[in-house]
Amino acid sequence: MTDLHGHDREGYSEEIKDRLLEMIASGDHGGVKTICRDYPDEMPKANTVWCWLNPHHRLYDEVFRDGYLAAKEVTAHNLADAIIEDFNKLGTEAMDYRFANVRLSQVQWIAKSLAPRHYGDRKQLDHTSSDGSMRPTMIQLVGPDDDTSQG
Repeated sequence: MTDLHGHDREGYSEEIKDRLLEMIASGDHGGVKTICRDYPDEMPKANTVWCWLNPHHRLYDEVFRDGYLAAKEVTAHNLADAIIEDFNKLGTEAMDYRFANVRLSQVQWIAKSLAPRHYGDRKQLDHTSSDGSMRPTMIQLVGPDDDTSQG
C-alpha cells in the first residue's frame, strides 16, 4: 500500500535494504529507479528510497544513507575496473575507437561523480601572490616569564 505521496506505508526489513545496497554496489542492476522498477515485488518504490536518504524526511535512515554512499563508491570502483577491461580488449578485439573513446569519457565522468575523492580531478591551491605582497604572518604566543612572576 502507498500513501497519498506515493511512498510505501509498510516498513522494510534491514535484509531488504541490505539487498538493495548490494544491488546498487554491484552496478549490474542499474540505479535505484531501475532496481525498484524491475523488482517491484521485492523492493520498495524509488520515492521511498529517496526518503530514506533525505535527512529532512520522517523516513530518513542514517544507517541506510551511509550504506548507500558506500555502495555508490563501490560502483565507481567497478566502473573504473570496466574501463580497464574495455581498454584491455582494444588490443585483442576489433572495437571502434570512436566508440571506445565515448565509452571511456562516459565511465570516467560517472566514476568522478560517484567517488570524486578517488577519481576526481586533483585541485591544487596556490596561496602565493605574484607581486609578493601577501606573505605569511608569523604569530608567536609568549607566556609570562618565570623570572617576573616570582618577583
